[in-house]
Parts: sequence; structure tokens; C-alpha cells
Amino acid sequence: MRKNFSFKIILFFSLIITSISLISLFLSINTFKREYTFSIRKEMEKIASSISIFSDKIFYEKKEIIDSLAKAIGRESGVRITFISKEGIVLGDSNEDPKNMDNHSTRIEVISALHKKIGYSYRFSKTTKQMMFYVALPVIKDDSVIGIIRISRFAKDVNEAITLLILIFFITYISIIIFFIFVSRSIIVRLTKPLKMLTDATEKISKGKFDINLIINTGDEIEILFRRFQEMSEKIKYLISKISEEKEELKAILSSLQELVIEIDNNGKITNFNESFKKIFNKVERGKYYWEVIRDNYIINFIEKVLNDKIFNNREFLLNGRIYECKSMKTEEKSRLILTFYDITERKNIEMLKKQLIDNIVHELKTPLTIIKGYLESLKGLKGENRRYIQIALKNNERLINLANDLAMLSKIENQKVKFSAKKINLKRVVSDTVEFFKIKAKEKGIKIFIKGRNRIFVYGDPDLIEQMLVNLIDNAIKYTEKGKIEIVLSREDNYAIIQVSDTGIGIPEADIPHIFERFYVVDKSRSKRICGTGLGLSIVKHIVLLHKGSISVESKENKGTTFTIKIPINQNS
Repeated sequence: MRKNFSFKIILFFSLIITSISLISLFLSINTFKREYTFSIRKEMEKIASSISIFSDKIFYEKKEIIDSLAKAIGRESGVRITFISKEGIVLGDSNEDPKNMDNHSTRIEVISALHKKIGYSYRFSKTTKQMMFYVALPVIKDDSVIGIIRISRFAKDVNEAITLLILIFFITYISIIIFFIFVSRSIIVRLTKPLKMLTDATEKISKGKFDINLIINTGDEIEILFRRFQEMSEKIKYLISKISEEKEELKAILSSLQELVIEIDNNGKITNFNESFKKIFNKVERGKYYWEVIRDNYIINFIEKVLNDKIFNNREFLLNGRIYECKSMKTEEKSRLILTFYDITERKNIEMLKKQLIDNIVHELKTPLTIIKGYLESLKGLKGENRRYIQIALKNNERLINLANDLAMLSKIENQKVKFSAKKINLKRVVSDTVEFFKIKAKEKGIKIFIKGRNRIFVYGDPDLIEQMLVNLIDNAIKYTEKGKIEIVLSREDNYAIIQVSDTGIGIPEADIPHIFERFYVVDKSRSKRICGTGLGLSIVKHIVLLHKGSISVESKENKGTTFTIKIPINQNS
């Protein structure tokens, strides 16, 4: 049975009070016995001293007279009186016949008295056959002991008195202990009553009952504690109410979502899902393992890898003839995994149509543009205004051809139609060859190109695509830099080759950085037209990097320059 807190406190203090009281009682009894025995001894000394005033004459009397005197004094004083000669012979005794008593010269108290000291002894008496207290006082005349006056008392009389007093002490102490226990109990009960009220209140709250009313007027910290507890319970009640409302709202939102949503714990058990998910996976139930509900091996492998933190990117899956993009998200504590399946079938169809349209347009434009270019070049011999018009037409024709070529390249990469032949590539050599191609163009604009870093870094990739990626980056750097420098730094970090292309050009505004890899996105449209920018170069670069399972990032400050950082995995030690 559970003992409450007040009982434990009462028991604790009762044990302390009892222990202290018993120790005090023991010490008091010992002190009392010592003091009482000492007072008895002093009393006996006093009686002996009062007799010794006239005792120097007694010891010269006859034995009969001395014995009679001892018996008379004994009756009056209530103690045993014994007169002993210096030879140890008993001359008179208030209780016994001296003739029947042994020589006392060997008694401890008598020996001390014969040496002119007051003798004390607590021993067994051979005469009375009982334990006795003895005090022996020497009677001295002319510096010689002429006799001894011995006072004795029965030990049982003293012990009875001590026992009675001990009993009184014991009863008194027990009464005090009981009194203190009752007083402490009432105090503790009064002090722990608020604690019991708090305990009852917390039990109610733990059971979901928040309608508590804690009011106490003590004017101290306990009252403040109760007030704060009351405020806390009201706040918890409000928060739980809000959470319940939000939970219901979330449930309603989940139910209305067209997307498929499922929540899985770290053990692989399904903890939540919405109606859209149930329509596709009708065997879904809370508590089931995800592999019992989802029978698609691709999705099962994907979930397993996400749970084990092996992959974080999104994946596309085919379900019931439709294309879904699955996005994963782990909760902050990483105890739950939330998967959302978006139906992207229509979007994919539109993208496919758009790609087909672009392919068709590019295909149809290439031949006419090439023919137009040929005719325009044949008219370069014209003079005056006509020559200027021909040059403008040639420039725009070149821009359209570049646009068509970029679109064709991007379309091939996106549709995975580009031939990807992986080879062991020496990056330093590819970079050097690409820089050599741009030397004249860079010199015309007063730009110096530097290659820095490791000489031997090898990656497995498509050399043509890697070269195309570098061409686009260096071409961009030259276009947007005037009389500056371009640095290409090669390095290695863990299992990645790193290529950094930096320039001291005009830079990119911070607001534009997130969009620069999008199709047709140009930062400064007026400048892009002037330098024949198509807005597709960086998009092509990004797709080439992704094709090599790498990553690309950019850092830029306006009027200071831009740095592109590319990380490509190394599949073999360089």
C-alpha cells in the first residue's frame, strides 16, 4: 500500500524525536545515578563527621558502651554505624553483634582510613550478605589514627530509590515524546495539506480534467505557488484546446488534399494517412507496416533509404497508370517520416509537348537560318547604309542560330538523347584546351585567364559535355567582364573534383541568383541583347553537371565578380 508523504514525514520526525529522547533519557539516568550516589556518599560523610566530633573520647570507653552508642546513633540516623579500632577490631555496630564480626583491617574502606584518608567502597558484605555502600572516616589524635567511624547503607535501598526515579524519568520522557509526536503530526498535516491538494490537482490534470480550483490564503510562497499552478493549468487547458482544434483542422485539410499523404514512424509502421492515399492503397491501416500496404518495390526501396538517411531527393513513380512525384520530409525529432505523392501526369504531358514543340521549331529553323546567313554574307560587299543594315541582320541571324543550337543541346540533355560516353578525363587538360580556344576573344577585351590548382585530377565523364560546360562558363565570364581577369581553380575534396570559375565582372544581383539556371532567364536584358545572350547557357551547364551526378553553386557580388563552383564525384582514385 502506498504511504503518503505526510505519513513519511511524521514517521521520520517521530523517529528523530524518539531517538533523541531515548539518548537524552539514557544520559540523564546515568547522570542521575552518578549524582545520586555522590550525594548519598556525601550525606554519609556528613554523618560520620558529626560523630567524629566527640569520637576521640569514645574509643577509650569499654566495648559495651561503644556498642550501645553505635546502636543508639543508628536508630536516630537510620544508617548503619560501625566503630572500628586501629587494629581492625569492631568495637560497636548499630546492626550486628561485634563479637560475631570479623576483623575489618582488610576491608578496602578501612585500609584507606588507616592511611588518614576517607575510605569509600561499594561491595558485598560478608556480615549482612548484601551489597553495601561504605564510607570510613579516620579519627585522628596527635597525628595518629586512634579509630575509624564507618557509615554504611544497603545498596538495595539506594537502588530502589534510583529505580523509582528512573521510572518517573521514563514516564516523563515517554509523555514528552507522545506530546511532541502529536504536536508535530498536527503541524505536518497542516503544512502538507497544500501539498496533498496539489497532488490531487495534478492527478486530475493527468486524467484530462482541467476544471480545478485551487484557492489558499496563507500569505506566503505556498499561496504564490498555488496561484501559479492555477494559471498553468488554465494555460495548459487553453493550449490543449488549441491543439485539438488545430488537429481537427489538419485532419480536415489532409482529407481534402488531392495529394497522397502518409506518415511512417522509425520502425516502419504507418501512423497516419489521408483519404486520397486510401483510394490508391485501399488496404492501408494505422499500425500496419508500409511494406504490407505498398506493394511497389521501387517505392519500398525508396522509403527504406529515406528512413536510413541514405537519400533525401525526390523521386517519380508510376501508380495506376499515372506519374507521381514523391517528396519526403522528416520531423524535427526524426521520429516520423512524411511522404507526399503529387500527381504530375498533366505537367509531364505538357512538358513532353513543349519539348516536342521546341524540337520541331529548332529543326524547322536551322535550315532557313543557315540559308539566310549565307545570303546575308554574300551581301557584305554593299556600301553605305545598306552595309550597316546587312551587319545588323547578320548579328541577329547569328543570335537566332545560337539560340536554336542551345535549345537543341538542352532538349537532348533533358530528354537523355545525348550520347553519354564516360571516360577517364584529365580535367587540367580539358580546361587548358578550352582556355586556349578563348585566348583571342579574352585578349580583345583585355582579360587575362589563369589556371590554378592540381595538375592531375581525373574524373569519369563525357569529355565533350565537360568541355561544353566549361565553354559556357568561360564564355559567360568573358561576356560580362571588361579588362579584368578570370581564374579557373582545380582542387579535390574527399571523393569530389572541384572546378571553380571566377571572374571580376559586373556580378549578379542577389535577387537574381536563385533564377540564373532557369531557361531563358537573363539578369540584364538590355546587356544580354547587346552581347547576344540566349539565357540558356547556364541551364545547359546545370543539366550537364546533374548528368555527371554533381552539383553547382554560385557566389556573386555586384561590380566585384562571380564564382561558379562545380563538384563532380570521382569514381576512381586519381
